[in-house]
Amino acid sequence: MEEICSLCEGSGLRIVEEGGRQVARACECRVARRAARMLEQAQIPRRYEECTLENFEPKYDGADRSLQSALVQARGFVKGYPVETDGKGLLLVGPVGVGKTHIAVGILKELVQERGAHGLFYDYRELLKEVQNSYNQKVAATELEVLRPVFEAEVLVLDELGAAKPSDWVWDTVAHILNSRYNDRRTTIITTNFQNFEEITKTELRNLTDIQKAAREETLGDRIGERMRSRLQEMCVAVEMYGEDYRQLKKRASFAIGPKGASATPALRSAAEALRSAAEALQSAAEEDIPSISKAIQDAAPEGFIAQRPRIDECVAAPEPEQEKPLVGRARMGRWASPCPKRLNEND
Repeated sequence: MEEICSLCEGSGLRIVEEGGRQVARACECRVARRAARMLEQAQIPRRYEECTLENFEPKYDGADRSLQSALVQARGFVKGYPVETDGKGLLLVGPVGVGKTHIAVGILKELVQERGAHGLFYDYRELLKEVQNSYNQKVAATELEVLRPVFEAEVLVLDELGAAKPSDWVWDTVAHILNSRYNDRRTTIITTNFQNFEEITKTELRNLTDIQKAAREETLGDRIGERMRSRLQEMCVAVEMYGEDYRQLKKRASFAIGPKGASATPALRSAAEALRSAAEALQSAAEEDIPSISKAIQDAAPEGFIAQRPRIDECVAAPEPEQEKPLVGRARMGRWASPCPKRLNEND
């Protein structure tokens, strides 16, 4: 059962004095309920529900200074919305795992909660699938019904732009979405894993060797077409983010649970690093000088990791256990086995 607000007693309005007279104003609980309802309508995936600009970590081991810069720009964008931003959005560019979606969701949540903006989150691939599914005669929704919320959202977060395999239909759909929002001067926040470079021409592609083609990384222009990439440069401010994959370093999935339900991953990682160091030292010592193996392991291993190890020359091979002879015949059947009956003659 929902608790009744003690300030407005559930009415949603508070009577306050302004200029010597009493007026009704929306209670804080009503504002909070409205913000919660708008956040739910934004369709932010459950995985990102806890993402905010406050809990974004730009200084983890392996992070680049660009992450701190991206956070500053994100906060400045929220502060300046909507007057200073003037309909422009953000294009967050960088490799996987650097926090592009985290920042995009953090911006969206603050614009909804603090500015009252109507927002919408969409994964690029899921959006294309819904549009494709609308062509199915068994589905009631039409393409326009699927895309109308995307066109009309005051703030749209389009995650993983370019992730779908490019085709003429994909390019036309992307152009339709971006052009509609561009013409209506609606704010679009986009994340992409592809570098913000132009599309390679057919002539340049023909001049590349097979090895060069295989080693070449696709660009955003390759994935959405150079015309649309050029349009993005006008409707969004590009923010580059670099660094090592945060999910690989800090949030690797694990079922290991330590005391009080805490994840044991950091301890396991530390032990694995110690074992790896000892193994490398062992291999290096084995290649150079056998007697130095013992000292190399001792130097590489952490304090207390290896205690009271016997020296190699003190190790004595244990005698192998004497192998028992296999049981055959009656002995194999056990002490209660009776003699086998004689075979009956066919004439008996």
